[in-house]
Amino acid sequence: MPISTIRFSFEGMLLLFLNDDREYCDVGLLSNVHHHQPEILITRTERSRSTTILFPQAGQIIADRLFLNTNRSQQRVRLQAMGLVNLEGNQVYGRRLEPGLALQKLRPILRIYDGTFFAQPPFSDNKLTVTKPSGVTTDLGLVATRIGAEIALESEETASFFNGPDSAPTPLPAVENVDYNISMTNKRQHGPSAEIDAENYHLVVANHIPPFRRVTFGRSPAFDKTIVSTPDAVCLPGWMGTTELP
Repeated sequence: MPISTIRFSFEGMLLLFLNDDREYCDVGLLSNVHHHQPEILITRTERSRSTTILFPQAGQIIADRLFLNTNRSQQRVRLQAMGLVNLEGNQVYGRRLEPGLALQKLRPILRIYDGTFFAQPPFSDNKLTVTKPSGVTTDLGLVATRIGAEIALESEETASFFNGPDSAPTPLPAVENVDYNISMTNKRQHGPSAEIDAENYHLVVANHIPPFRRVTFGRSPAFDKTIVSTPDAVCLPGWMGTTELP
């Protein structure tokens, strides 16, 4: 049994550069998405339910590059991909998108060494659709609008968070009856919207593709629910299954 668990939650307009058995995963929040507010928060929670904010502290400036690692001799990430939408997969672009990556549009970026990543319920209330330039539309069904991850810390294991490569670490040690939560969110603040949020991904990963050759995202009703509903399929985290950040 682990002594402590670090639980991550990634929700809304952000990109995960991730595949199974890599050394690390990068998570970047999309900047300047209309009606979306990017946030990051790290808390320490005692199982008596007392919670302390570890990051950011009042007035603290968040660096562009953040890091979290462990003191394990071998650090690997694991991926359970069901429900995640791979922008480089056959159902979307079907190609490596590294040439179009606009790195400056991702702020901040958190690099995580270790952990198991998975779709986190609830899934979308409606279905995500993708229309190719040929006019063919594919229904991807209910999709994950939130991605979770966990790092289980055993006795004498610890993780360290860095607000920038040269900052002092914030330790997250294994302590009895203590867990940690790290959330990165970039979602709408006022419920459902008619906007197709996923179109913002084109500006970050597909700016090398002419607009008339890009895919188009959309939504369709699920069961008897309305088309515009929350969690909304078009406000989803994007997964980059091939491209890695420098």
